[in-house]
Amino acid sequence: MRKLLGIICLLLALGLVVFGALWVLGGKKESSQGGILESYHYLGLARGFLVTTGEGGDFPSRSGMTDEELQQELDEIVAFAVENHFNSIFFEARPGGTAFYKEGSFPLDSSLGETQLDPLEYLCAQAQQNRIQVFAVLETCSAAGTPVKESGPPKNFKDQLISQGDGLWFDLSEENQRKALVEDAAAVARKYEVAGVVLDGLDLSFAQDPAQYADGLEKLIIQAGQEIRKVDEATHLAIAFDGGSDTSAMTPELVSRLTEAGTVTMVIPAIQNAVDAPSNDYLTCLHRWTGAMKGEAELYTRNGFPEDGSDELGYQLFINTMESSVSGAVLSSYSGLRDSGGETELLVGFLSAGKGQVPQFDLSYPQTLAITYPAGNVTVTSDAIYVMGTSDPDQPLMMDGEELERETVTGLFGVKVDLETGDNVIRLTQNGQEASVTVTKTSGSGSGTISGVTTSSIFPTVDLGVDSNSTIQLSCVGPAGAEINATIGGQAVILQPSSSASKGTPVTYSGSFTLDPDRYSRDEVTNIGSVTYLMEYDGGSSVYHSEGEILVAGWNVPLTVEVQPYVASVLSNPDNDDTIVDSLKQGARATVTGRYKTSRSGSPVTAYKLSTGGYILSTKTSVITDVSLCTSEVTEITTQQQQDQEVIRFQGAQSAMTVHREGDALTVRLLNTTLSADPSVIAGGMVSQVEQSETGDGVSLTLQLAEPSDYWGYDVTYEENCGVLTLFSAPSRSQTYGKPLAGISVMLDPGHGGADPGALGVAGTTGPTEAQLNLAVAQAARYRLEQLGATVYMTRTDDTQVSLDERCLMAQEKRPDLFMSIHHNSAALTSDLGDAQRMEVYYFEDIAQPFAQYLMDELGAALGRNVTEPKNDYYYVTRLSFSPAVLFEMGFVVNPQEYESACSSVDVYKSACAIARAVLEMIPQQ
Repeated sequence: MRKLLGIICLLLALGLVVFGALWVLGGKKESSQGGILESYHYLGLARGFLVTTGEGGDFPSRSGMTDEELQQELDEIVAFAVENHFNSIFFEARPGGTAFYKEGSFPLDSSLGETQLDPLEYLCAQAQQNRIQVFAVLETCSAAGTPVKESGPPKNFKDQLISQGDGLWFDLSEENQRKALVEDAAAVARKYEVAGVVLDGLDLSFAQDPAQYADGLEKLIIQAGQEIRKVDEATHLAIAFDGGSDTSAMTPELVSRLTEAGTVTMVIPAIQNAVDAPSNDYLTCLHRWTGAMKGEAELYTRNGFPEDGSDELGYQLFINTMESSVSGAVLSSYSGLRDSGGETELLVGFLSAGKGQVPQFDLSYPQTLAITYPAGNVTVTSDAIYVMGTSDPDQPLMMDGEELERETVTGLFGVKVDLETGDNVIRLTQNGQEASVTVTKTSGSGSGTISGVTTSSIFPTVDLGVDSNSTIQLSCVGPAGAEINATIGGQAVILQPSSSASKGTPVTYSGSFTLDPDRYSRDEVTNIGSVTYLMEYDGGSSVYHSEGEILVAGWNVPLTVEVQPYVASVLSNPDNDDTIVDSLKQGARATVTGRYKTSRSGSPVTAYKLSTGGYILSTKTSVITDVSLCTSEVTEITTQQQQDQEVIRFQGAQSAMTVHREGDALTVRLLNTTLSADPSVIAGGMVSQVEQSETGDGVSLTLQLAEPSDYWGYDVTYEENCGVLTLFSAPSRSQTYGKPLAGISVMLDPGHGGADPGALGVAGTTGPTEAQLNLAVAQAARYRLEQLGATVYMTRTDDTQVSLDERCLMAQEKRPDLFMSIHHNSAALTSDLGDAQRMEVYYFEDIAQPFAQYLMDELGAALGRNVTEPKNDYYYVTRLSFSPAVLFEMGFVVNPQEYESACSSVDVYKSACAIARAVLEMIPQQ
């Protein structure tokens, strides 16, 4: 069908008259709402809903209505279709042995009373005026409602009907009954402006001889197809049946024969199976019918609107869109959709295509016996180890002669094994196969020896800025018993070991020297180069050079550093990364008043003390060597109003800027800065009032927000000798039907990738890694968000490695309205990870907390996993301030049940729908 739509677009471009979206009305292809609907990229020939009729149905709402009342209800049905962008109405024209049309051979349904109205004729006429196509749904097996008095065709064979309980059924093994039904179907196609005839209710539950009855049904369908084609080749013949029932008359083999021969052009199974992982009942049932389709026929599903208001129908429709061989759906029924409030709009959105290709991913893993962790014989110091692997789910799994209980349906397993000192042989057997691994536990008390200087310990590891009178402490880790000296700027320093130890034991060597300010220019920054370390050990000599160089700021030069990564933390305690007091963005310049030696991951690091009293790590900065750039006066302030943002420029200095929201105001601090410009120019637009105050370390501006509820976030960037503060107003939902996220941008960040696979799951290297699972969820979420109209950016679309800085800079460039980093969790494999079952979400900026909560609520409900409260933390990608940014841990890949769920395409689809719902909840309505 997608190829057909492409051909239609080509013909339109050539100026030919093509009748949009194939609205087939009584054999005539007419122009329609195609232009509008085409912009929605809807899938398939028909986007329809079912109107049930008769007692308890959608129409009429009660018995004995007047013609005017009946017409009004039919008008409302057509209006509902137009309003909600449906192009098809599937009308139960014959729900049993009675009809809702006059031109056939069946009597009118008694619910219509003495009406002069032909409901099908009126509906077709009204629908045609609105370019809506009508499909006449004819019950083919059930004769329920057939009168026993002398009227209508049943009098010819009423004694031949099959009676079972309170039901009456046509006996399709009888030729005269088949003939009557075929003639009636042909009459409907001939006398009414219908797009097609749907033979419905194809059931075998009542048949005494199912094989004979099925043979009669196939003959009926073939005969009906032949007669309808005689009326108009363009009129569709469809078959509708219970696609999840074992008593349905339709089998995949029969569907294949009918579609391959071209007898039927639409197949509509009703599938009500649950969308649950890992059994995937709905998807399994759907594949039963997608695999049966032949020729040019299209497959639609009939999906019922849930009375409990659950999201099941949405999941079913989204799975349909993921299957290229499914053209769409018929939603059942009209009254449920009508009374659903705004749900219909979202459901119709599932019938549209995303902007890109349907995501394809392989999340399979073996179901054969294997131990995946540990991947081989290992030596550990822990008291226990968590053994994981795969197995045949249909066979018992034995460990040390006892059956190992598995909580999964696909054979994944995990078990905690307590270890004794020495060798521990772990052996599993299944169906004559064996897998084993030896885990050796040691005390871990022994220490290794080294014969050279540890490269990562050589100070400084990055360029180091110092004042010209500073005392510098040099250090490295080398083998005990060595002699190590250091040379820098022509000065030699003898290093002393920190402790006595046996030869070769790693020890820290250190020594210090003080700079002479008279040796360096008072008005410049002088680079005195790297530090050279000379080691004499065991009769040999070795020379090492530090990675970083030392830069000396002259007496008249303020030592100034510039932030290099996307964002850097200002810490109250330089030894603890958790003590964040401020964030400085890339390009921020700050004056250093002191230094503190600390370490990270065992390597020495210097923390610069700023005039604010906080510390920033030297690994996050570079030293400004051009003295002309060490300016600190803001000479001009300009503002620029844009549609959804206000840009404020502080000209003259690239001063470090921090922003904090306090109630309805923003506090903006310009560190080490004097202000000669008038800040009152900022007032107007998003800021109603500005107050200035001097602080001991710069200038503080209080910006009163004009409309606090309209404030979304801020961003700080730097241009040459200019700090830029951008304030963002809140986005709002679109009024475009079915596309509430039109105009909204979302960036999805699938964690890890490329050489960084993230965590390995229970299947180890034989199954999807965390990086692959992250990407699958992001791809599915992208498609669903695009269905709702959103513009979606991805930090990666394939298995490539993207650094944290690159991810943040992508977000900086696009400035999406929302940012979500998608991950899956892991844990130390030394405890019972069968208990590791939960999702986690992290945020840094307060504006992201509601988004984190929406995501946790929606994903928890969709996946049934344990939820936790959103946590405030400083994961790198959550440091975005211009939009709510979160990092979401979907579940533990080292837990067999959660890994099994994460690898289920159904749960990936559910995750996508839940993410889209959370995004929708986060975006304010106009």
